[in-house]
Amino acid sequence: MILDYTKQRGNYLWLETCLKSMAVSSMLEKPMTVGRFPGFKKVDISQRELSIIVKQGLESWRTALSSVAGVYLISDRTEGEHQLYVGSATGTGGLWDRWVNYTNNEHGGNTRIRDLHTKRGKDFAENFRFSIIEIADRHKGKDEMTQQENPL
Repeated sequence: MILDYTKQRGNYLWLETCLKSMAVSSMLEKPMTVGRFPGFKKVDISQRELSIIVKQGLESWRTALSSVAGVYLISDRTEGEHQLYVGSATGTGGLWDRWVNYTNNEHGGNTRIRDLHTKRGKDFAENFRFSIIEIADRHKGKDEMTQQENPL
């Protein structure tokens, strides 16, 4: 079931107060999901797909993405504002932890993407796509990964 709801101002939601303004938008025959991990070279997923992968904790994705560090690309395909962001993921959680960070707060702590959120509002990331440019051993040094992220 998909519900339409506009969040009221405040940090905490209580079902008792939210329920009155919720409306059923649609009913799905099957649960929303994304297929199995396609391989590192074939990853090209939307922000929405990434959110589903993380929320459902899809094992094939989690296993693959947490096993490697890497350099990734976020493509903003918003009409008239096409932008690219190249980032790197290091540490023991690899790409999985970095991308989970994007789904948890939508900007991953990136200042350029946070500015887009301020400029565009709540649906600012709806045209984002995530792909992998390069994978590396998770134990590769942060400086070495940053150099691959910013080769110039």
